[in-house]
Amino acid sequence: MRFPTQIALIVLVALFTLISLESRAQLPAPKPVPEGLSEQLTQQLSARRSTLEARRQSLENAVRQHDQECSWVPADDVSRVEMCRSRSNQLQGEVQSFFIALDDFDQAVKLAVASAKLIRIVDAAKSGITPYVYTLFDEIETLLGPIFARRFEKG
Repeated sequence: MRFPTQIALIVLVALFTLISLESRAQLPAPKPVPEGLSEQLTQQLSARRSTLEARRQSLENAVRQHDQECSWVPADDVSRVEMCRSRSNQLQGEVQSFFIALDDFDQAVKLAVASAKLIRIVDAAKSGITPYVYTLFDEIETLLGPIFARRFEKG
């Protein structure tokens, strides 16, 4: 009856190896903060980007360390198998959380760019350039519609 247990442990080790290989992929870096935004908004987005970049690097280091420690686990080392499984689950959760934060940052950048463009349109309309008045609401719908729709989808 020892044979099925050994097969199960070998399969488990193979699974950890696949997870390990899959996790070696680099995480995407946050996009740069675009130019043309207000100084305050640029500072806020730059600080947020720096925090995301530090988080990305830390997470990549943690994944590399996990890969080194867990790329090959002896079948009879049950405690190490369990430790690797637990750490892998934790890292997967952290990676998922990072992607959510990265998506939120991207949406904030898009909203900031849309806001800056709308401010320029409103300023042009106030200066007496009437064609901008007619396109103002079209621009609002075009720029902000997808952003707000996405926010409502997240719940």
